[in-house]
Amino acid sequence: MIGVVYEELSFPGREEVVEVESSELLERALVAATVADDSAFPIIRAEDLVLMEPVANLDMAAVEHLEDSLVVAEVGTESEVFAYLKRLGGYAGPGIRILENIGLKGSALSVAISDEGLSTDVAAIRKLFRVHGTIRKCD
Repeated sequence: MIGVVYEELSFPGREEVVEVESSELLERALVAATVADDSAFPIIRAEDLVLMEPVANLDMAAVEHLEDSLVVAEVGTESEVFAYLKRLGGYAGPGIRILENIGLKGSALSVAISDEGLSTDVAAIRKLFRVHGTIRKCD
């Protein structure tokens, strides 16, 4: 197994990746999900596990704080929901954000933070999870 935790810590030196002995992040209750396809390749591959934390509050301030973070967004209507592994992008209009592609495949997607008073042309985020890490099984 190889694991990577996405945590904002400061260490002396200029390395982007640092080996650590422990992480407070791993003491939290995280959710694990298996990635179904390669849309996030090479960052995250099909069959990798993503470690994520539910975002409890989907108001605009909380969502804005997550801009540029890797997220899993459950998007859709009451009858049909899809999960997308993306980077939470910028503001695209009142109540609208962009879910940006993070890999070599896939595409960006406009989503509504709330479905109140919005056109049905834009799917609403039903649940949002912040991705905190990945675990890859090595053969």
